[in-house]
Amino acid sequence: FPDYIPTMEFTFGLCNEVRYWLKQDKQNVAVLLYEDSPEAPAFDERTLSLNKESRVAFLASAYLAYSGQVQHSFLGLEQFGELLGREEGQIAVVPSQTLYYRYLDDIRQKGFTNREPLLLDCIFVHTIPLLFGSSNCRPVLEISCNGKPVKLDDRYTDIRHPKHPVFIAKDEIMVFEALGASLWGDVCITCYHVADGFVKNEVKKINALGTDMAKRRERFPIFRICFHVGFLTPGGQMQRLKKDDLDFACTNPHIAGDFAVDLMFNKDESAQGEG
Repeated sequence: FPDYIPTMEFTFGLCNEVRYWLKQDKQNVAVLLYEDSPEAPAFDERTLSLNKESRVAFLASAYLAYSGQVQHSFLGLEQFGELLGREEGQIAVVPSQTLYYRYLDDIRQKGFTNREPLLLDCIFVHTIPLLFGSSNCRPVLEISCNGKPVKLDDRYTDIRHPKHPVFIAKDEIMVFEALGASLWGDVCITCYHVADGFVKNEVKKINALGTDMAKRRERFPIFRICFHVGFLTPGGQMQRLKKDDLDFACTNPHIAGDFAVDLMFNKDESAQGEG
């Protein structure tokens, strides 16, 4: 079960399976079983996974819209919440999830707008996030496509790299350039801050153990962006996301209100389309 927003492939695969099962016999029933608390936070601070109720609500809403039982996916979410006795807004929905609810309706109405991979050239982050009183920001970047990690330059993923960037407030902008990341399908981009003290105290242990920084708990999320390439415009473009559009950042009081992230895309000439 996906620990964040279920991918389009997973979501519609499940919808097809449920529809097929229910059509086999009028007495067939599909049941979604999960264990979670209505008071659970939107995401787990240790694993960064969305709470189960939020993920299950998305899948249930997807099926209700997919099967034509509701006009659009947000009505499915509303109906699901009413059945559980939840008040409006009680089921957690992060910004990227809001986008995916719209995808559910867009794909039924008009399908994908793009069927080619896109090349992510650069990421510009406006204003430097100084978390927990830190005087600088040491960002670590992760990108995945359909759950598979995308290879990036080590300077952006490994604090041991001699050119790993460190930004201070007066820099005003963080730049991740020459990424050359070919993106397709469901994309997840996460940026973390690694505390300076942690770097000084732990870098020797990391070198000795070969610990993958992507799995360490000591990093603090700055933002996460989830989207599907199939709903972007083909070819070169810039996508700007403001603080309210960014998972984790949107509710972080340590991040400035004018915080924004620009994604710079080009057509990927070297890759073949995957749809």
